[in-house]
Amino acid sequence: MLELRERVLGVPNRDKIYKEQSKTNGSLAVQSTAITKFINILLRPIQRWLCFNYYWPRPCRVFAVLSWLMAQWYFTYIEFGLVFFIFSLFVLLFINLGKRKSGELSAYSVFNPQCERLPGTITAEHFERDLLKRKMSH
Repeated sequence: MLELRERVLGVPNRDKIYKEQSKTNGSLAVQSTAITKFINILLRPIQRWLCFNYYWPRPCRVFAVLSWLMAQWYFTYIEFGLVFFIFSLFVLLFINLGKRKSGELSAYSVFNPQCERLPGTITAEHFERDLLKRKMSH
């Protein structure tokens, strides 16, 4: 299950990291181990969901959509439908955040090494250059 989490989520095995730290910092290791156990408890449903989704993707997605619709209906009934919907959008946004592959550039140049831009990116400098070289027709 831990290997599946590392492959699918890209989450490293925190137990290994904290065991290595425990050799150097004793008090930090006790606190870190407790935090790791708590995080693993919170991630357990997600790990199981990913495992089921790997083998049976269509039924899992149908179940997820139906569960969300029922929850949306319930929260609308108790007059918190808009809050639930906005919260659902944030959850959907957070779930779809991904990691870039090594060597892949971000669309935002500030996150790239040496602020490297993607090929074909139009910047203010390009726009000004093109605008100033253009002849005005009267």
